[in-house]
Amino acid sequence: MKQNESLAYYLEDLWSKGFKLSDEDVHFIYVGRNSTNVDE
Repeated sequence: MKQNESLAYYLEDLWSKGFKLSDEDVHFIYVGRNSTNVDE
């Protein structure tokens, strides 16, 4: 599984549990993850 896919699945899981993120929130999460180059 690619790094982006596991984060996407995690965000989808949050969404399904009622935790709603705006597009801006999701963009911020991806920018932060990409800028730090952390492993998932």
